[in-house]
Amino acid sequence: MKKKLLLVAVFALLSLNLSAKETDKTEAVTEARNKVTSPWDGWHGTFGILQETENVEGSADKDGLYEPSVYFDLRKGKWSFGMTNYNENHDFEYKDWTRGNYLNRLELRGHYQFTDNDQYAIGLGAAVRNYQWAHKDGTSPTTTNNRWLNIQPDWRYNFTPNLSYEGWLGFYSMFNDAQENGYSDKELETESGLKYKFNDFISLRLNYYLDRGWNLGGPTANSFNNQQIRGYLPMNFAFFGDKTTTVTPYFRQGFINKSWNADANQANNEIDTRLGLRIDQKLPAGFAVSLEYAYEMRNQQDSAPGQKSFNKYITQV
Repeated sequence: MKKKLLLVAVFALLSLNLSAKETDKTEAVTEARNKVTSPWDGWHGTFGILQETENVEGSADKDGLYEPSVYFDLRKGKWSFGMTNYNENHDFEYKDWTRGNYLNRLELRGHYQFTDNDQYAIGLGAAVRNYQWAHKDGTSPTTTNNRWLNIQPDWRYNFTPNLSYEGWLGFYSMFNDAQENGYSDKELETESGLKYKFNDFISLRLNYYLDRGWNLGGPTANSFNNQQIRGYLPMNFAFFGDKTTTVTPYFRQGFINKSWNADANQANNEIDTRLGLRIDQKLPAGFAVSLEYAYEMRNQQDSAPGQKSFNKYITQV
């Protein structure tokens, strides 16, 4: 009789255990079915508004450029996609809010990160732009459109945990009305150099910059060659707890800047020196703000046969 009671008790315990497992399984299936999934799961985005002004002092003494833009980026895994709508207003007068020639530029871009580890990183980006120019200076045609294609690899290689070589190289091809808008058909732009991280507070970057434009099989009009040495000294501060403040003094020193002057049938030369300061501040709820101020001196030689000019530019972003 005792044996029979023991068997019944064991059977009852097994039944309860199996019943509990079946209940857990059923609840898990029900929860999975009720869970609402979205095609945006795993994506992270950034939305921003950028305002840039360039004021010039010197012989021309005009207000300069007024350049607002709106952009956003989406990232998931190794992929990122973005769009920027940029507006550039020339000869802008702040006193009466008027402008001269202007353009609207829409850019769509994508990037794939092949690898990114402690030793090296390799990525590849591509972009397409549409330039819509409005000419208010009486030139013909009064409106023009350009198409711009870009392929751009980027890289990083760590020699040591503190020393790395980083950079990018962009190749651009321009179509439609390039000559009318003062553009060259092809352009190669790159910036690369060494970065040394002293500690979590301060690091130093020294780069070489090249921007070269030419017309493939065409005239020399609008061709240019701009080369600079650039230095950056980013410093991280904790003024607001865990919301890092990055302060970056920087300089750009040009040593070659030649562009073809079709009217004078000669290559103009210009030496540029820029000193700037950029501040990046992280804010709560995913917000961030950046401020930049730069002072650039441009020594323009042979702007006309036998003439020279010196202009000072102030850039605010």
